[in-house]
Amino acid sequence: MLLKRAMDEARQENFDMGLLFCQEHVRKLYANLGWLKITGRELILEIELGIRTEHPCESSRHDIMYYPLSINKLPDGPLDLHGRDW
Repeated sequence: MLLKRAMDEARQENFDMGLLFCQEHVRKLYANLGWLKITGRELILEIELGIRTEHPCESSRHDIMYYPLSINKLPDGPLDLHGRDW
């Protein structure tokens, strides 16, 4: 109920989507609530000192999932999280 409430609030605030990193053992919980696993994409992170690096989503220690709100699918191309403060 808490997650549903948070996503309802995000929808009211006109967010494009929800994004989360989760461990594999809870992926099914999120999937049952409509979250979609991101695969086959590059993830761009800013690590340190302005150095930006690309990593396949599958190389993350966690599953990366999104919840569509005002968009139905992710835009093409790499996912740029614009550094640690995303």
